[in-house]
Amino acid sequence: MGLDATGLAVDDRSPTEAERDLTETLLINSESEDEGGLVDLAEQRDPLLSESRSYAELSSSKLYWDSFEPSVQRALRIAVFFAVLTVAYFVNQFFSIMLRIPEDGIKHWNSFHIAEDFNDMFNLGFILAWFARVDNPDRFRKTSTRWMTMIFIVVCGAGPVFSAISDVHGLQHSLTDISGWDASMWVVLSVGMLVFGAMVVVFIWHAVINLSRASLAVFVGSRLVVLLFYSCCIFFSVHHHRNMYRVHVHHLYFGWLLGCFAEFDTWWSNMALAVGTGLFIQGCSAYNFATMVEQKQCFHTIAEGNMSCLNTGPDPWFMMEVCLLHGDAKCTTTAPFYPPPPPPSA
Repeated sequence: MGLDATGLAVDDRSPTEAERDLTETLLINSESEDEGGLVDLAEQRDPLLSESRSYAELSSSKLYWDSFEPSVQRALRIAVFFAVLTVAYFVNQFFSIMLRIPEDGIKHWNSFHIAEDFNDMFNLGFILAWFARVDNPDRFRKTSTRWMTMIFIVVCGAGPVFSAISDVHGLQHSLTDISGWDASMWVVLSVGMLVFGAMVVVFIWHAVINLSRASLAVFVGSRLVVLLFYSCCIFFSVHHHRNMYRVHVHHLYFGWLLGCFAEFDTWWSNMALAVGTGLFIQGCSAYNFATMVEQKQCFHTIAEGNMSCLNTGPDPWFMMEVCLLHGDAKCTTTAPFYPPPPPPSA
């Protein structure tokens, strides 16, 4: 500030500095009276670019479907989610059929099994989508385009990586038969279960410190209800028919359950959702979808060429079902067929 020839005060600062002071004075001192009381104009101003989110976040938050109504946005997000599941499914089938990874996976395309897989995969997929909030317009708003691409790659690649690991010598075992497990199988399974349990604890702890009591109760309670439902189904299916059925929780259910906890919009939650979804799809695709309860007496396998069976049970009779993809088969037995064939007519 200074004085001119007439003695009046003159602001001798640069225009930029003077405008900045004037703007700050107006924002701090100006108040407008509303029906609800005084409103500070400084709180109504638009945030400066330096105060807003980064360019990567801004570029990813404005998706092409944001102009649609919320209901349409949810439908589009669900459609994209199931499109990703479909792509990952056929990627895993390509590795299993064309590259024989895993070695004990399916070996031929079968439209009937594919239809069954999609039916069961989409049933659990809807639950997964709801728990992971992939239909929520606010989901993935903090995720850049680069990270979204990485998530897609992990969903499609987690299955083949798991298939390759399961082909390692010592890891080619089923969870239902632990008699033939060696040390490597026990170590890998123990580490995997510890990581799975630790991730669930991290998700619950993140919910405790970030969610309200009501939201926390919904977060934990909804998942407990699902676990209780499947536990009751297993109990009532097996408890009264122990000689007929057995429990076989395939790895696809562990991947699916991990994804159900990954509802938070953080990088580690998104990666857990991608890995869990990838394992879930791999189990549905490379081995066909399998339930958690299966018949104990029936043995299901896929064989090429010749296969011999030896019945070691107390009952000498057994039932064998041969299903061919192409051609005919010739079956022989050392005992008479049951029931015995009718005598030739006279």
